[in-house]
Amino acid sequence: VVVGGLPSVPGRTMFDKRNHMLKQMDHYRKLLLLEPRGYPCQNANFVLPPVHPDAAFGYVIAEQNAVYPAMSGHNTICVATALLETGMVPMTEPITEFTLEAPAGLIGIRARCEGGKAVDVELKNTPSFCRPRDMGVRIDVPELGQVELDIA
Repeated sequence: VVVGGLPSVPGRTMFDKRNHMLKQMDHYRKLLLLEPRGYPCQNANFVLPPVHPDAAFGYVIAEQNAVYPAMSGHNTICVATALLETGMVPMTEPITEFTLEAPAGLIGIRARCEGGKAVDVELKNTPSFCRPRDMGVRIDVPELGQVELDIA
């Protein structure tokens, strides 16, 4: 989790900032994630000033192969934990609640805190919807037969 040292990242939205980092600042991802420092399963999270007034901070996620997802649960938990344990977001025990701004939108955070540590982090993600053509898809599963599912 990178909490400082980046130049200003332009963009009207966090998604715009994500796009700028992907196209113009990918060297930071490469520096952190590629050999000799990185390894294939490593990710980086760049903490930025928020665009939305309800957010404590914004962040951009960077993964291997120049992937910059709009949202990731485990990366969000890492960002929330780092912000709490560094004091960038004031910690209130036993529960601290705040909002982060991912490229996908606002993410609600509820962290259980003990002894200055975030010991449990819950998040409320952005809404997700199934398109009608992705609902009621039927597939054949060996030993189970036909299974109906929705693809989100």
